[in-house]
Amino acid sequence: MTSQPETELIIVNVGGNRHVMNIGDLIKAPHTRLGKLAHLYLLRPSLKTEGKMEFFFDRQPVSSAYIVNYYRTGKLHCSEEICVQSYSEDLEYWGVSDVNLEPCCQAQYFHNREFCLNEIRKEKKSLKIYADEDAFEPGTFCINLRQKLWDVVDKPQTSLLARAMAAISILFIVLSTVTLTLNTLPSMHHRYDNGTIIKENIHLARIETVCIGWFTFEYLVRFLASPNKCNFLKSILNFIDLAAMLPYYVSLVVSIFDQKNAGNDQKSVGVDQLQNARRIVQVFRIMRIFRIFKLARHSTGLQSLGYTLRRSYKELGLLVMFIAIGILIFSSLAYFAEKSDDYNPQFTSIPDSFWWAAITMTTVGYGDVYPKSSWGKLVGAICCICGVLVIAMPIPIIVSNFADFYRDQMRRERALKREGAFERARRDGSIVSIDRGFDIKIEFPNCLIELKILQLIK
Repeated sequence: MTSQPETELIIVNVGGNRHVMNIGDLIKAPHTRLGKLAHLYLLRPSLKTEGKMEFFFDRQPVSSAYIVNYYRTGKLHCSEEICVQSYSEDLEYWGVSDVNLEPCCQAQYFHNREFCLNEIRKEKKSLKIYADEDAFEPGTFCINLRQKLWDVVDKPQTSLLARAMAAISILFIVLSTVTLTLNTLPSMHHRYDNGTIIKENIHLARIETVCIGWFTFEYLVRFLASPNKCNFLKSILNFIDLAAMLPYYVSLVVSIFDQKNAGNDQKSVGVDQLQNARRIVQVFRIMRIFRIFKLARHSTGLQSLGYTLRRSYKELGLLVMFIAIGILIFSSLAYFAEKSDDYNPQFTSIPDSFWWAAITMTTVGYGDVYPKSSWGKLVGAICCICGVLVIAMPIPIIVSNFADFYRDQMRRERALKREGAFERARRDGSIVSIDRGFDIKIEFPNCLIELKILQLIK
């Protein structure tokens, strides 16, 4: 006695995991891949052989148990251990819609999927922006040489030579900063026999000259090799590089000018001009400390800090406004509270009380100015509490901006490293390119390997 077609059993082999399934269960979902396979199986008796027919699908078997369970019970679930993107692709492959997910799994699945898709979009957008910034126009002079040179001086992740250049640059930045710091020690100052003291140590000055030479060389190479000169000059990091070198050259020019006029008799006006020039040199020498910001080119954290300050200017302005209002209110209250009792010489006016209100609201409390009366101490206590609350309000937004940019930068760095690794693997021949549009069908006794059954149905 022959069995009904709907009760016949077939074997669905997914990546080595074999599932015995009822044809009737598959027909319940006619628009899915296995439902169409069952329909084809019933329409083509030539496919039937003795024993159970086995269909092999070359797919990863992790999610196959949930797909098979959906045909048997009509309920679709998912697991936390499965990659949501891979599970979504499997559902699309099998023709099962994710709207069939049970309520217990829907929230987690759609949340994780949206997060994953959002991360992929951000990564593609970041790579596109990065590629557009570093794209050379066709027909550019010495485009191959400039591209290689640009990778060396601007992309440390591309090669060993580029990483070595970045390490040398960091070394010179640290050395220059340490030299600038040591040059302020009185023991490092040079003294001539006539008692004249030169505040700059000769040996440290030579080290600084070498560092500036390297910075200049690096800046010029980057400028010559840059894909877009206008974008290069408008870049904040390149402006920092230029600002780090400018004080040295200005000081050098003024020093040469000073030496030329040292032996000449100068009029009073000329002497005043010379003194003004020396003050300018002093200002530029102070600016040399900003050389430490050159590390921002090699530090994602420093770049995130600069981006946060630029992105959070509204919140920072709001914070300054709150603190200014608080300083004005509490300095006025403290002034009148200290004036009502015994005279306190530390609170002679409201502007003199600004300093006390500022250090109290920011919870610094140096102790050089403090109230003595009971009412003044009460005002001080309220000022401390309000200062903490006022400062804490915009901080979460600023921290959120910092975290967002830091994640974007880390995502971009990971994507660039992965892209570079894939490119090296392709050159080495360790990655095989697979044409996904190529379908394979091989028949064996009692077994049919079918990678794209939909074409047979059509």
